[in-house]
Amino acid sequence: MQGNSLRKACKGANLPAVSTFMKWTLEDGAIAEQYTRAREARADSRADEIDEIVDLVKTGELKPDAARVMIDAHKWQAGKENSKRYGDKIDVNGNFSVTATDDQLNSRLAHLLGKAGIARTLGGEGTPEETA
Repeated sequence: MQGNSLRKACKGANLPAVSTFMKWTLEDGAIAEQYTRAREARADSRADEIDEIVDLVKTGELKPDAARVMIDAHKWQAGKENSKRYGDKIDVNGNFSVTATDDQLNSRLAHLLGKAGIARTLGGEGTPEETA
């Protein structure tokens, strides 16, 4: 949650190897939930780091090109760690329906069949017939 990678955290704390920790997340839902929350918090930490990078550019301590690379990396990683907040995917849900009269549908169908070189007869079953 402090912005470190799992690899760095496992090296510096009383934690096991990364592979063991990942096995724990598969076996224990509470650990998995805590790890998920920590990664989301890490994404927030990355957003804060972006502000710090911008400040370094403003003071001339960091070149804009180097800052751009760093910011892009932070944005990408934050988007993976907390996609709901920092991801590029736009979630649009909606229920759309279109209402048309039979005459409107028949007119549109006749137009499209005409463009395709097919005439539509409305007698019988209303099946399209090719024109000769």
